[in-house]
Amino acid sequence: MFSSGRPLRRRALGAGVSAGLVLATVVGATAVSTGTASAATPWTGQVLNSGLPSGTNSVRLSEGGGSSCATIVHGTVLSNFNFRATIRADLVYTLRTYRSTNCSGAEVAGASTYRLPADSDRADTGLDCKQVAFQYPRGVHWVNYGG
Repeated sequence: MFSSGRPLRRRALGAGVSAGLVLATVVGATAVSTGTASAATPWTGQVLNSGLPSGTNSVRLSEGGGSSCATIVHGTVLSNFNFRATIRADLVYTLRTYRSTNCSGAEVAGASTYRLPADSDRADTGLDCKQVAFQYPRGVHWVNYGG
């Protein structure tokens, strides 16, 4: 998924890192050039299954305007899901893990929160972001500039 373009740029947002990424990539839309991602830009995503808390069968990534649930496919590296909520810079996102396969009922662990920096969709070169990864439980995201 991160095979083209420049190497990933890693930004630390806090402590407590492990694997378990929620990846998002732009779908059917031109990347914006204004310095912040467009609210209308749809994204789709994948879950990297390693590093999630034991007993996790689904995850939900959300922000104030919407959310998306992904069912974890055990024994595989990635689980696909549609993420139609907006992913924008300088907003707070919440990642929750659930025992159920439909993001309902008891959570496996507490929610993790992320805030993408205001310039998350642009590098110093001005190239637009194509992909974002949120790491569970929190603390790091990757942005692929110029992909």
